[in-house]
Amino acid sequence: MRLEPTSRNGWIVVVAAAATSAVGTFDLTGVNVVLPHMASELRVDAALIQWVSLGYLLPIAALALPAGRWLDTVGRRPAMLLLVAGFATSSALAGLAPDLPLLVAIRAVQGVFGAGLFAVTPIMAYQALRPAERLRGIGVVSATAAAGGVAGPAIGALVTQALGWPWIFWLTLPLLVAQLPVLARMLPRDLPLRPPKATLLLEGLMIGGATTLVLLALTLTAGGSPSWLLLALGALPLAGLWRRLHPDAPMLILLRHPGFGVAAGSLALLAACVLSAQYLLAFVAARSMHLSTGATGAALLALPAATVVAAVTAARLPVGVPPARVSALGFVVIAAGASAALSVTHFVGLVLAALTIGIGQGLANMPATHFAMDLAGDAAPASTGATMSLLRNLGTTIGPACVSAVWGALGFTATGMSFALLIAGAFALAGAALILLAGRAGARAPATASAPAA
Repeated sequence: MRLEPTSRNGWIVVVAAAATSAVGTFDLTGVNVVLPHMASELRVDAALIQWVSLGYLLPIAALALPAGRWLDTVGRRPAMLLLVAGFATSSALAGLAPDLPLLVAIRAVQGVFGAGLFAVTPIMAYQALRPAERLRGIGVVSATAAAGGVAGPAIGALVTQALGWPWIFWLTLPLLVAQLPVLARMLPRDLPLRPPKATLLLEGLMIGGATTLVLLALTLTAGGSPSWLLLALGALPLAGLWRRLHPDAPMLILLRHPGFGVAAGSLALLAACVLSAQYLLAFVAARSMHLSTGATGAALLALPAATVVAAVTAARLPVGVPPARVSALGFVVIAAGASAALSVTHFVGLVLAALTIGIGQGLANMPATHFAMDLAGDAAPASTGATMSLLRNLGTTIGPACVSAVWGALGFTATGMSFALLIAGAFALAGAALILLAGRAGARAPATASAPAA
C-alpha cells in the first residue's frame, strides 16, 4: 500500500485526497444546523432526528481502527475506488429517503464507507509526495478537510433554505464521481481487494458499543438528570475487553510512541473545541440575535474561509519554525475566539468570532497533523491514519455533546451558554498544552520513527 512519490502525480493524488476528505467532513457536520427543518418535513420529534447525524458518526467511530488495519493489507487502488463509489451511492440514496428509518439506515452505510476514507486519505497524500513537499501537501489536505467540516453547517443552512435538505447530500456528488477516474489512473495496481476478517467486525462492534454508551450518557444528561452520566461507565468494560483481545493493536503501540499519543490527542481536542464553539455560535445567532438560518449560515462561512487562509499561511512558514509552537498558538487563538463569543450581540460580532476561531484552527491543525505523522513513521500507514481519524471523530462527536450537557444542566439559559463557551475554550487550551508536550517528546525521540506493523 505504498505509493512511490513523484512530484506531478503526487500532487494530483493530494488534490484528490483533499477533495474526498472535504466531502467526508462536510457530510459529518452539514446536516447539524438543519435538523429542525428535517424533523418538520419528516414529521418526527427532535430527539429522533438526531439519529440522522448519529447514524453517520457511530459507524465512523466504530470502524476507524478496523478499517485502518484492513486497508494496511489490501490494495489502495481497488479499496479507494470501492470506498468513493460506495460513499457516492449512499449520498445519492440519502437524498431520496422518504422517511427517517430509511434515512438513518442509509446514513449508517455512508458512515461505513466514510470510516475507510477518513483512515486512508491523509496517509495517501502524505506518502504521495517527497519528504520536502509533505508539509505543504498535509497543509492542503488538512485545510480542505477542516474547511469541509466547519463549512458544513453554514453551507447546509444556505442550501436547505434555497433547494431543500436532500441537496445537502447531492451537492457533493459531482466531486465524488470526478475522483473515480483520477484514482483509477494515478494509484498503482498493487495488492488485490479482499473482505475484512470477522475479528475486525467484532472489534468494530466493541468500539461502537462503547462510543454509543458515552454519547447516550451525554445526550440524556442534557435533557434530564446528571445521574445519566453513570451510563458512560458501561464503556469501560467494552474498552477493557477490546484491549485484552488486541494487546498488540497498532493503535496501542502508536499511542505509546514518544510524542505521538499527545499529538494525536491534541487533534481530538482541536475537533472538540472548534465543533463545540461552532455549535454554540449557531444557537447564539438564533436565540440571542434572532438571525434566520440563512443569515447564520452566511456568518459562519467566515470560519472555513479563515481556516483555509491560516492553513496556507502555516504551510509556508520557514522550516526552522517549530510546528508544535505554531499549533499551540492556533489553539490559544481558538480559545480567544470562544471567549469573544460570550459578548457577541450583532451580526458583525458573530462574523469576527467565527473568523478568529477559523484562524486558530488553520494554524493549529496542519502543523499538529504533520507532526503526528512524522512521529508515527510509515510502517503501518493506514492504521496511523485510522488512529488519528478515530480521535478526531471522537472529539467531533463528544465535544458538542459535552457542552450541550453543561448547557442543558443549567436549564439552557444564557448563563449556561456562557459556561458552555468557556468549556469550548478550555478544550482549546488543553490542546495547546498537549501539542507543546508532544513537541518536547518529539525533540527527545530518535530521529527516525517507526510505526507498528499491521
